[in-house]
Amino acid sequence: MHRLYEIGFQPVGQWALDCNNLRLQLTALVEHKNVLYAFITGDTLKYVGKTTQTLQRRMMGYKRPNEGQRTNWRNRLSILELLKAGQPVEILAMPDSGLLKYGSFHLNLAAGLEDSIIKTLNPEWNGGRTSTVIETPEESNPSDQSEEAKLEFEAVASADYFQLTIHETYYRTGFFNVPIAWSNLLAGDKADVMIYCGKEKLAVNAKINRTANTNDTPRIMGGVPLKEWFQQGAPMRIVTVRILNPNTIVIQESVGERD
Repeated sequence: MHRLYEIGFQPVGQWALDCNNLRLQLTALVEHKNVLYAFITGDTLKYVGKTTQTLQRRMMGYKRPNEGQRTNWRNRLSILELLKAGQPVEILAMPDSGLLKYGSFHLNLAAGLEDSIIKTLNPEWNGGRTSTVIETPEESNPSDQSEEAKLEFEAVASADYFQLTIHETYYRTGFFNVPIAWSNLLAGDKADVMIYCGKEKLAVNAKINRTANTNDTPRIMGGVPLKEWFQQGAPMRIVTVRILNPNTIVIQESVGERD
């Protein structure tokens, strides 16, 4: 981390667990704009990003992502995974003082340094990629990737998952309940959710029902298509359910459950 400190990065806060949610603890540069920031655990750099917003607002994008914010959701789940494993996640930041100019033109230091830092230090969550776009809360998925490529990327990157036993009721009717610990990761009552099932990535259009269970946890109603996929294997088998974003789920066969 010494190379980051040498160029002006400083500790500005950390992420913490609040039950199964993130708690943001910022101690410096809260309202500063044009910031280059980093997430680290121990001596390992995990992610570097930049923002033209205040640091506070940008971090809130990770704490409470909106639908379609792929980077926010991916990093949020990665941060949660580390915290649940007992590893700290600290926030470093370097502000743009506004003093760097070329002639009469201001140079955005954060934008200029981000790509070089990623290329040199290769943070894991940046995936070895550089970016020429300043992150905003309205970021959208790249249009030049196929839906299958996006799905593969999300499925690998998303760390938050749970094991689901396909009980007889699920097997016969094509729905399943989401445990309360993962409830907040999904959209609200009556929202659409896309489920991709198995290696074949069968696409199932489903609905979220938050009134069927007394604790408002989501019931995912996949109907006949989900029932038919469940019935390709045996009842009571265990599958892995990955929540990629509030409206996208991947269900994967657990190892050894199906040939």
